Amino acid sequence: NRLVKYDNNAAHQTRVDATTLPQNERDAHMPSMRVLATIALMSLPLISQGAELKRYLYVAQPGIRNYTEYGGHGVIVYDIAKDYKFVRRIPFSGLKDDHTPENVKGICGNAATGRLYVSTINHLICIDLLTDEVLWERQYEFGCDRMSLSPDGSIIYQPSFEKDCWYVLDATTGDEIARVTPKSKAHNTVYGNDGRYCYLA
Repeated sequence: NRLVKYDNNAAHQTRVDATTLPQNERDAHMPSMRVLATIALMSLPLISQGAELKRYLYVAQPGIRNYTEYGGHGVIVYDIAKDYKFVRRIPFSGLKDDHTPENVKGICGNAATGRLYVSTINHLICIDLLTDEVLWERQYEFGCDRMSLSPDGSIIYQPSFEKDCWYVLDATTGDEIARVTPKSKAHNTVYGNDGRYCYLA
């Protein structure tokens, strides 16, 4: 495995071999990449319109190719505190030209900003977690893969679909801020907990 470690505070990037990372750093990031590669899901605490704190699991489908028989199309919401009881399905687009769903590549979100992001092969979709409204849907020149969101919810590192670059995006609008081009067949992305580094694999 090869990673590109990108420093958000300094204008440089470092290509590293995963096997040479310190054990604690390797353990902290590589399992997350394997999880992202396996299934598109995430959990978020969310304040509802009352004062009660809720914890929900969000599963974006279709997550296996574009096979809708395994869960249909949309974001499925489960209540963690109630033994993962089904709550609702949030519809979104992310469709091909023939109006069939594209397979989901990634999902991330931030409880503080109240926004959830879903990527397909060609689309990045932003959903308001309080209203379930799709705020915007964007397409990028070289497609999309498994993105990651900064801890403060302001920046998305969006990989192209196994191409040369990552798009650095404003999470509010989806606008491109910068582009990182390690030419490493972009695929998986993990943001560090302190927001300083983003790991590109």
